Amino acid sequence: MTWFDADSTIQLFPQDLEKRFNDNGWATYIKYRAATGDSKSASTKFADVRLFRSTGTDGQIRNFGMVYGYGGVIRQPGEMDFVSQNSVLGKAKLVEGSNTKYQILVYPIEADSEIIYKNGVLLAKSEYTVDPAAGTFTLKTAPQAADQFTVSYAPAPNAPSMPKRLFFFTFDDVRSEKIVEAVSGGVKAGDPESILPDGDGTRRIFTIPTASTIKAGSIRLYINQVEISTEHYTVDYTANTITIANTRPAPDAGAELYVSYTRILAGTGTSTLNFGDILSRSFDPGDAKSMMNAVYSCMYYIYPSLPTALSFTPLDNFDRGWQRDSTMYYWGNFTKDRIVMFLRPDPTAGAENTYYAPLYIGRMSTVGKAPRKNHVIFSGCRTKDEIAWSKDMKLGATYVDYGNHTSNGNSSVQLQQSIGGTYYQQHYLAFITHDKMVDGGESKFNPSAYSGKYHISPMYVVHPNDGFVGRLDEIYAVHPKNISQLDELEVVETATGEDLGKGDGNNAVFHLYHQPSLKDDGTPFNLTVKVACAEQVLGTDYTIDYVTKTITFLSGKIPAAEAEITATYEYKQIYRYTLADTPVSPLTLATISPFAPIGLGILKETLVKNS
Repeated sequence: MTWFDADSTIQLFPQDLEKRFNDNGWATYIKYRAATGDSKSASTKFADVRLFRSTGTDGQIRNFGMVYGYGGVIRQPGEMDFVSQNSVLGKAKLVEGSNTKYQILVYPIEADSEIIYKNGVLLAKSEYTVDPAAGTFTLKTAPQAADQFTVSYAPAPNAPSMPKRLFFFTFDDVRSEKIVEAVSGGVKAGDPESILPDGDGTRRIFTIPTASTIKAGSIRLYINQVEISTEHYTVDYTANTITIANTRPAPDAGAELYVSYTRILAGTGTSTLNFGDILSRSFDPGDAKSMMNAVYSCMYYIYPSLPTALSFTPLDNFDRGWQRDSTMYYWGNFTKDRIVMFLRPDPTAGAENTYYAPLYIGRMSTVGKAPRKNHVIFSGCRTKDEIAWSKDMKLGATYVDYGNHTSNGNSSVQLQQSIGGTYYQQHYLAFITHDKMVDGGESKFNPSAYSGKYHISPMYVVHPNDGFVGRLDEIYAVHPKNISQLDELEVVETATGEDLGKGDGNNAVFHLYHQPSLKDDGTPFNLTVKVACAEQVLGTDYTIDYVTKTITFLSGKIPAAEAEITATYEYKQIYRYTLADTPVSPLTLATISPFAPIGLGILKETLVKNS
């Protein structure tokens, strides 16, 4: 477990968060931008997409995507957007592998807007050259190692703006293919790459507007939104052309021709495939459904989820109290199995316009049998950002309708695939709580007038049909009574005969619910693991990863079928309390949580215990 108390600029928060994901076992394996046009155009809109993958300690591969949108804002006179050399975003970074080229942090930049300083002294324009599109400048003379360069500059209109919200989604798999949809009876707006020249009454050969490889057999032709039988045209997949056969008249003058097809995407890189800018249908970065429709249209996702929104602010756009270098605070802990965190923009400019926003992605500690895909996502957002389910709903060319109770991870907990095989169904929270009707008066529920201690409970994920599915990993439910944001609670407990599951003769990996406390010498304090009531020996029969709480039985010691595995151990831990205040979240909705809003205690530290 890696706890962090971090801060970033709001501008660079997505990049900093990505690095933190990567450092904790969630690798970026695909990235691309959905773009509505030429990336150099001031009017082009972008959705930046990163896909992450982790192989958990349970052997399950978990995928999720992160998206934020920007662009399309036309500035009025006097609205030039400057970054000062005194800002943290004004510091230039030396480009790796060069001793003269430097990277400006927010780019592209407006041509001739840069003012470069060397050790605080203005640098003459004759001493460097600038590439505004790449946001770099190159010195004509190599500097000294101690020289520092700062820049005042104006990001171009098509540079990334401050993110106001992020979107997360999961999927079974993804193919490096794009399904290009044509305008037909079922598609209101086709992709730009689907549009062929209009008919003129004589023309029979039409060029498909892509230079990419088209997947053989994927072409479907529409004339005036009516699909044409394949016997009436031929396709040249080398030249990417369609020829109308003589068995039917040439398309009439003014006839609108569209073509659907699958095109093969070409990425660069090895560990991370970068597909660059992928031309998408038009979208509004401020409209969640519109943007995610474009994102899903760029690649072929297999069983994708409804997206989960994470909102930082109730505002459509940050007001002028926040700037690109304003601070984003975020805290929580990550493992290769799951991500749990809270975040909040700097509240100084208006605490009422910031959210304590939660995010949980990944594995639950299961109760009994694990779901087929033990992968949970939930977050918090404002109402406007929620992407609600509707019947036969598509994003891109892919259905995201998994029945009446499809979850979006905002108004319920989203589980990827249940034990019975259903995808993305609404799940609920469960924990020990008191009757809301007595939640009044001085409310001495926390701390207790008798013990002086706070009441906390494990937080479970449940389904009306399946019952208790699992519990959130290293999370406690904390009633928001007589406790303040970011307070910390010390938990001292003994887990006696904790049920880790049953053997099947093949599975060697089991998980504890908590990290056992260690003694000063690094050995676990009072840890006892039993298989079929027989005590096992650490190092001889099994090993343990204390970070992920994983017990792995050694070869020849794997529990037999139906053998019960139990553990007894003690733990002394610190949990940090945070109460989400986003309007739409499983933690704040009375329809999902038995007490709303409910605070989360997130594990911060496991303490040494010697006695």
